[in-house]
Amino acid sequence: MAKASIEECACDHTTCRAITLDPAPLPRRLLDCSDPHRVHIIETDGKARGRYIVLSYVWGGPQPHRTTTSNLSSYIRDGIDSVLLPQTIQDAIHVARALSIPLLWFDSLCIIQDSAEDKHRELASMRNVYRHAYITIDVSRATGVTQGFLQDCRAIESEVALPFICPSNLRGSRTRVTGSEVPIGKVYLAGSKSHSADTIPTDGGRLQRASETGQRGWCLQETLLSARSLIFTSETLQLRCQTRTQNVGGAAHDGQYDLSRLPDVILLPVRQIERGSDGWREIHRRWYRIVEDYSSRSLTEPTDKLVACAAIAEMFAPFLGPDYIAGLWRHTLIRDLLWFGTGGDGPPQDPQQDDHPPSWLWASYDGRVQYSSCASASESVVRPLAEVLACTVEPQDDQLPYGPATPGGVLVLRALLCPCRCYCDHTGALRDLRVEVEIST
Repeated sequence: MAKASIEECACDHTTCRAITLDPAPLPRRLLDCSDPHRVHIIETDGKARGRYIVLSYVWGGPQPHRTTTSNLSSYIRDGIDSVLLPQTIQDAIHVARALSIPLLWFDSLCIIQDSAEDKHRELASMRNVYRHAYITIDVSRATGVTQGFLQDCRAIESEVALPFICPSNLRGSRTRVTGSEVPIGKVYLAGSKSHSADTIPTDGGRLQRASETGQRGWCLQETLLSARSLIFTSETLQLRCQTRTQNVGGAAHDGQYDLSRLPDVILLPVRQIERGSDGWREIHRRWYRIVEDYSSRSLTEPTDKLVACAAIAEMFAPFLGPDYIAGLWRHTLIRDLLWFGTGGDGPPQDPQQDDHPPSWLWASYDGRVQYSSCASASESVVRPLAEVLACTVEPQDDQLPYGPATPGGVLVLRALLCPCRCYCDHTGALRDLRVEVEIST
């Protein structure tokens, strides 16, 4: 059923066809799953094209099998016994073969983990790895690589379970029917208005994802840049593409709570839009929403904060760039500075640390940030009263212009000085800030 839904998307969805290259350029390394018992790392020449699958999952700790400079040649020549791989990887191999796409990409085996040079080179190409994948397997139900994701879905309240006969090549308990054993699965019935525990509506119509990949910073760009994702949730299997999100098998799906997508124009091969137009302002607003979502997610390494969203920034650069300033854009810098920490997520990073990023970058805040409504208001409604005289933040690596910045930075503004009052609670913490401005015309 999933394979049929994927092919329907690839053939019948006008937008999805327009944004997908098929066959697409293959990444530098892939896991060849043609032999299910012994998989091999293969290296491409940079010119090969075809279909491949990306695996989006949560590591959950050190990886028992990861590619290093010492074992790369062995993994290419001799391969890896599939039984020795963590369950999530084994399950991904099974899905890839079931979809007839035996080439799989995921970071722990396709990037040399102890080579800074290889990591830099591969990080610079992440945008293309996600964008060109035929489909992404999103393991939203597992907290670690050892758990797998092809187990029976958990029961839900007021469920009705109906048995059905699975195709003979699929896993499942077997029951004797008309003299032969066949795999038997279950279909669960639920009310059309019920929600998965992985999709919890919150105030203001925003969606808070309780899934594991929905809470991880690295997984956001994998979701947004993928042409289509097969999402293994704790209760169902979903296919998410640029056109829609559907439950595989035709189960009812309430699209009200879907995660937002990138604007279509960003994903198209030919991308033209006039700066300052309504379409351009919508792209700018979408960037703010992505920053708000991304900043609420967790990262194992805080230094990855700008690295893990670099591929997304690279996609927005043709519209909001070209100058990217560690999470902000020079052309809209005054508005991009109108962020604030929502509190409760964690304190700002210690400004006394030598490697601390400038405090005016949202990336300097350990927690979720939110943008003021003034940031995305049109110029006819909100007119900036400040001017940027100088702004300098240098990237750590010229090969990663959308990656981490060097410590420190310079920001010089010319602006009005406004009197304000700060109100603190009994603990001395800042409770409110009110700015009163009187401007003569």
